[in-house]
Amino acid sequence: APTLEDVGELLTHGNRAVVDCVSPSEFVTIFAALYDSADRTLHYAGAGHVAFYLRSDGSSQLLEADAPPLGILPELTVPTRKLTAVETGEILILVTDGILESRNAQDEMFGEARLLSTVHELRLQPAARIVQGLILAATEFSGQREQQDDITVVIMKVI
Repeated sequence: APTLEDVGELLTHGNRAVVDCVSPSEFVTIFAALYDSADRTLHYAGAGHVAFYLRSDGSSQLLEADAPPLGILPELTVPTRKLTAVETGEILILVTDGILESRNAQDEMFGEARLLSTVHELRLQPAARIVQGLILAATEFSGQREQQDDITVVIMKVI
């Protein structure tokens, strides 16, 4: 049985359940993370879904998906990675592509650079305010253009 500390193993087991429950054309993208405050380590795993990490020094890092989405391959191993020396104020950013692919009247996408810039500007705010500010920024960027996809934002801020 998977342990809570091994998020990759949890996703590996989750893949078996998804394979049994969905049609061959369906899949699930997922990113899972566990923060261990005792040793200040973030354990994470991605299956078809990336995340962004904003360090306290203002630098950012893409946390890659090391596996395809769940449900595509019957046998899949999702590795667990980790970030060490996690500091107070650092931020894990999870979003669906609906926010990244929001388009303005000139057909430009909101994209990763605007996402990271917005979070950087809001980094001193509580996590809930960062979520609200990010959604507002993407909505204002899109203007009157109809949203084509769902928008989901999850912020984990180390306190």
